[in-house]
Amino acid sequence: MTEAREGPIIQPVADSVFTSFTPATAEYLRAHLKPETLRAKLIRLKEDGIKDPVRLVVRAPKIAVRNVSRVFGGLKEAGFGNPVGVVERAPQIAGLNIQTKLDALREDGIENPVRLVEKWPPIANYDMHRVLGGLREIGFKDPVRLVEKWPQIATHDIQKIRRRLRLIEGLNKRFNLNYSPIETIEAYPKYLSFSKLRIFFYLRVASLFPPSELLYRQLTMRNPFLVFDALAQKMPSDETEIKSVLSRINSLPKEEKSQRIAEIKQRLPQLAEELKHQPGTRETILYELAVNLLRQMGRTQAIAA
Repeated sequence: MTEAREGPIIQPVADSVFTSFTPATAEYLRAHLKPETLRAKLIRLKEDGIKDPVRLVVRAPKIAVRNVSRVFGGLKEAGFGNPVGVVERAPQIAGLNIQTKLDALREDGIENPVRLVEKWPPIANYDMHRVLGGLREIGFKDPVRLVEKWPQIATHDIQKIRRRLRLIEGLNKRFNLNYSPIETIEAYPKYLSFSKLRIFFYLRVASLFPPSELLYRQLTMRNPFLVFDALAQKMPSDETEIKSVLSRINSLPKEEKSQRIAEIKQRLPQLAEELKHQPGTRETILYELAVNLLRQMGRTQAIAA
């Protein structure tokens, strides 16, 4: 009598659908869905307009167990013009009662909650009452307007914002400047996300010919590499000339801006080395700015000792 031999356990072919996912995601999916159900879900997501259903499920596994067609219908009914795009950018939104969330945003003063969520879908996952209260507490006059302009500010911890405001105030004092960090951020919220080196760069440039607060804000909206390039060509001596520099930078076509930035980054190490050995106030300032930009690029090894 022939003994039965133990062989490898062969997974059913249908189970292969789980191999498209990371081990952790696959484990979750196996616990909640049969292979044929998951396969049908992925097909339905594709039919509903999701470009890459597998990638979406990896980002938010729970979306595979939801009725996403119903989610899309609810978003459309609430006024969203592109429900698929909203879910692709923030899949966790599928687990929210979107109408309740929109009502809460309106109560907090957001004039058009749908437009805000379409602008940056992850905002729907934040407690905006707490976010707005924290911003108001540290001195922002119109937190609602600030969030509407740059909803990503909701990701910033309030204590970190406090520390960043103190840092900016300290750098202002270092250069004998008095630009209000609160007003600068309210005018251009992305300023809050700039690194210490980038803020240092703009304040150092401003210290050469202290421009008005309005003009300083315009300066911070220009790419620092393009600002450096303009200064290297001709160092402005007054506010009128810096206005002209900023206007020229702003008028450059997008493609030309990208090309110039790439060229400046490529030749910056050599330029910094040349400036280091040239006498003169202008060269010293440009060298200092070049070193700052190299540090922003993480090219500290290119800075000669």
